[in-house]
Amino acid sequence: MFHFIENDKGQIYINAINQYIKNDEFYLSSTHIKSKQRSSIIRTNSPSLEYLKISDIVFIGNSRPLFGLNHDSISKFASRTKSNSFNLSFDSSDNKNVGLWILDQYKIKPKYLLVHVGPYIFTDDFSPQSFRSISNGFWANSIDFYDFQVSSLIHLHIRAYFGQFRLAAKPFFIYRSNKNGCINLLANIKPHEFIYKSKSQKLPKHTKESALNFLDWARKQSVKPILFQVPAPDLNPFLVSSLAKFLGVPFILSPEGTYLSHDNSHLSPSSAKIFTNDLLNQLESLSEHY
Repeated sequence: MFHFIENDKGQIYINAINQYIKNDEFYLSSTHIKSKQRSSIIRTNSPSLEYLKISDIVFIGNSRPLFGLNHDSISKFASRTKSNSFNLSFDSSDNKNVGLWILDQYKIKPKYLLVHVGPYIFTDDFSPQSFRSISNGFWANSIDFYDFQVSSLIHLHIRAYFGQFRLAAKPFFIYRSNKNGCINLLANIKPHEFIYKSKSQKLPKHTKESALNFLDWARKQSVKPILFQVPAPDLNPFLVSSLAKFLGVPFILSPEGTYLSHDNSHLSPSSAKIFTNDLLNQLESLSEHY
């Protein structure tokens, strides 16, 4: 799946570990046996939760927005506009329910809720991974712990030991911010181009029904929903506009064209930054009238 670029014998990764261990904004989102941060994930009072509570803008979705929303761009936007933002997206979470469940549990009502439109985002049942984590009591009152249990792309497939993969040519790391929920991906992974293009497609009946249920929830919570989509090879931007028009809510349409992916599913860091800057520019313009 991943094609690694040769570098200075892994020194970049040693430096990365040292850098982020000293920065208490981030925690390591992987099965990293030697990381002291692993124990800090399992705690009652989560820093992420405190920042989520004061966020004006919340993003929900799966791993596409988790990887596709650039941390530095979101941070600069929050500082410039004085609007706190939080990326409440999770790997293996293929619908809206986890994010809404968290907001309901803690009675959090952001001003704007940006929902990532994917194939299964509007379904009324929890995904098996989400249901298992919640029903088995893994929550531990912590967004960070939930993220750890559901797992990242790293430890879905490979166990890591002291930053070195046993089954991969080079290691890579996912660090997640306590302040805005965005990640920093640290790796020398070769990106590949893909074309993001709209095509006409009908909305499934179950999608419409679930989306209407979501809209009813948003109105009761006085939350303003906005639909968006992170470009990916198998996603269709046409669904964003058609679903938004069906619901009568605003949407942000990602530019069609060529993007880079490191695994043919998620945006590379460079494309994520370009995408996020465009998204935030549209969001700022849109929120002035919404």
